[in-house]
Amino acid sequence: MAELDFLRAYEEALHELHARRPSKSLDDALSLVMSRRALEMSFEGLINNKALTMTLKKALAINPENEHARGLLDDAGTNQELIELERALDRFKMNRACKIARETENDEVRKAFFLFFGNTLEELKKEMAFSDSKRILKDIHKWCARVDGDHDILYDIEEMLEQTEEGQRNESVQNTRY
Repeated sequence: MAELDFLRAYEEALHELHARRPSKSLDDALSLVMSRRALEMSFEGLINNKALTMTLKKALAINPENEHARGLLDDAGTNQELIELERALDRFKMNRACKIARETENDEVRKAFFLFFGNTLEELKKEMAFSDSKRILKDIHKWCARVDGDHDILYDIEEMLEQTEEGQRNESVQNTRY
């Protein structure tokens, strides 16, 4: 907290100086202090991801060359997309989740989408009966294909679907024998 107080005081002083006598060096210093303070506030849980993003954008407006703010903004954007993806998946809003994963420019978000369904498939292998899993597998295949029609998970799902159909045929054969 002491560092935050120091950064706040420094930022306020730089704002005052900048308002009275703008210069490139003051722009650079103010932008850097703004991004550093926003990061510290985020670590302390004093601001959310949205406020962090807004502050970083302001810092970049003052100094577009601030690599510290630019890198943090990229990370904040990734975090925001991951939060939105998780929220969509938790609420079973698959169209929204697919849209986020398909439109993202960040591999981490896309990987999180497929990791979620990879884990879901592992659970299905352990717990579901063949007859129960066919519809779910088809839905998962459809959602994953919307995001990436060539992703490896699609082959795993197709293999599981074949096993499901085999299991259903075996159940059908056993039921007709009795």
